[in-house]
Amino acid sequence: MKCAKIKRRLSAYLDGELDAATAEMVTDHLRRCTNCSAEAERLQRAYYLLGEGSELPADPFFVTRLRARLSAADGGTISSTLQRWTWRLVMPAAVVVGLFFGVMLGTQIQQNWLGAQWNSNDDFSGQFLYETQKTLLTTDYLALNGWAEVQNEE
Repeated sequence: MKCAKIKRRLSAYLDGELDAATAEMVTDHLRRCTNCSAEAERLQRAYYLLGEGSELPADPFFVTRLRARLSAADGGTISSTLQRWTWRLVMPAAVVVGLFFGVMLGTQIQQNWLGAQWNSNDDFSGQFLYETQKTLLTTDYLALNGWAEVQNEE
């Protein structure tokens, strides 16, 4: 086997995932090739270190530094600045336009609904007071509050 094929199979070889014939060919190659055997030793050391569970301390400012580097790489381009200002102007305008059309639609629906129940030209409050004056108790109440004149029945 060539070194490139061996290096691709080193991880599987060290994990014991290769079939017996392929594992034997990799072993023979590692005995003869110093470069591949050195690569296998480095990989085996890395597995050993990872297996010990030695953890590296987390950098608390990693995310902050990463964002700073990304924004520095962006360079504060005109398009990002324009995009921010566009959102600052377009979003409130869109909300205002949406509210305006919502109010207009609600008003139109209300007028159509009221028109279906009674004609808006009728004086509803006057009609209501006229109907309520038919009873004696209501007439007395309205007269006490000064809303209607009492008609004396004699």
